[in-house]
Amino acid sequence: MEIIVVLVILGVLALFFIATYNRLVTLRQRVKEAWADIRTSRRSFRR
Repeated sequence: MEIIVVLVILGVLALFFIATYNRLVTLRQRVKEAWADIRTSRRSFRR
């Protein structure tokens, strides 16, 4: 019985860390896209 509880807790922790990692990767990609949009806007504004 204890082994099942430990496995469930480890599974929940694994899912939490996977979800957190995916969220951070998504946010990093959004920041890259935002900076690219800013660079594009500045280039078209200068012309």
